[in-house]
Amino acid sequence: MKNFSIRVLGCKVNFAEASYIARWLEEQGYERTEPSKANFIILHTCAVTHEAEKECLYLVRKYKRENPDALLLVSGCMANLRAKRLLDEGADHVI
Repeated sequence: MKNFSIRVLGCKVNFAEASYIARWLEEQGYERTEPSKANFIILHTCAVTHEAEKECLYLVRKYKRENPDALLLVSGCMANLRAKRLLDEGADHVI
């Protein structure tokens, strides 16, 4: 079965957007699971504070280490501001 994991960092808008994305994926036949078992992982990010950026970079490295075969997609504020850094840390796509 096709499956995904989604993690949200940040504000209420990020949570609302991620909820919409997850619901749409489920309607397309994907099943939500934990990051270590996912075919692909979405990390929907925030970049308001230095701590938010630090946590995002930590999660990129963690998810790639724990599930190297998963496709790691990073979206959100940090993706807009630090795309190259995210790719350098291990993200497969920044959207």
